[in-house]
Amino acid sequence: MQNVQHILVPTDFSDSANSALVYAITLAERIHAQLHVLHVLKDGATLEDIDYDLEKIKHDYLSRCRENVEIYVRDGYIKENIDKIVNELRIDLVIIGMQGASYKEGATFGSLTSTLIAEPPCAVLSLPRDCKTLNFDHIAVTSDMRLVPNPPEVYTLSFLAEALKSEVSIFHVNYHTPIPNEHKVKERFEELFRHNIHSFHEVNSESVMNAVNEFSENHDVDMVAVLHKMKLHKNPVHRSTSKQFIFGANRPLLIIPIREH
Repeated sequence: MQNVQHILVPTDFSDSANSALVYAITLAERIHAQLHVLHVLKDGATLEDIDYDLEKIKHDYLSRCRENVEIYVRDGYIKENIDKIVNELRIDLVIIGMQGASYKEGATFGSLTSTLIAEPPCAVLSLPRDCKTLNFDHIAVTSDMRLVPNPPEVYTLSFLAEALKSEVSIFHVNYHTPIPNEHKVKERFEELFRHNIHSFHEVNSESVMNAVNEFSENHDVDMVAVLHKMKLHKNPVHRSTSKQFIFGANRPLLIIPIREH
């Protein structure tokens, strides 16, 4: 099984980004991964402009990290720089904080996060506002039970579950329609999480987002994983659904991109 070896944390030095950094440091130490921190300069900004903020996160956070840390400062567009670093360094996981007390407030800031979720260059973990949990004991995986996971595509999820010794709950929302691949999907999940305590659940709900949050509350979930089927062609409705997910989630949300075959 492929390991998660490289974690990237984009930062704008905000409280939300600092929370993501703390979470990433904790996770990196648990799985012995290398941490990479990226800041993209705003238009007209120089290294001198961010010197205080850079030294502050080095002192307050990175100095306590027992794993190797690399810091990158780049110019240009944030998403393009993230994509480039992911490809250059073979990043396995991007961890990003989410701001905004409401969907409306978050919509402006969250354009980067929603873009990452809709068009992830690799697995992306989005942290909700004021996320305090640093536990990894219970991972919930939401599935429509139609998509058969391909092990190489979901290695990030399967590795984290095994390395962190997490309990795994696989659940789907029951729409009272036939599920032709259900048996095959369950077999694949059984294979993926054969080293973990795992179980299958069916949830009755009219809203996937409500189902995710209710299941998380009722089962004391620490992280929710979503198998995100990538579309060959961009779709505004698809982006809107992604925004609802990231702004509505009340737990760390792990997006696993599955390419359309």
